[in-house]
Amino acid sequence: WGLALDEPRCRMYWAEYGEKAIMRSHLDGGIAEMFIKLSSGPLSMWRSPDDDMLYWVQDNARIFRTSLVGDGKVIEEMLTRRSRDSSYDGQRWGIAIDSAMSPPEV
Repeated sequence: WGLALDEPRCRMYWAEYGEKAIMRSHLDGGIAEMFIKLSSGPLSMWRSPDDDMLYWVQDNARIFRTSLVGDGKVIEEMLTRRSRDSSYDGQRWGIAIDSAMSPPEV
């Protein structure tokens, strides 16, 4: 469902919804491997060029991020299913990040 390019490292990342995983490979498609195993299927994703972070939304409506500098084992939850600021409790299919904010806002 989602695809993110990391051109400085010559890598691409994509969502494997059925496997509940984020995969990665070289930009030419070589050496494909599982980057992160998740508890729920990933949907959309985005790579921040400013801080080398990969953001994604899962089918449980949670939004996460991890550093592309590391091995993907440190995962930070950015937004839970029900936001404190809203009564919205629906599905999230896309992701938008305001990287001008510090820390970035989803």
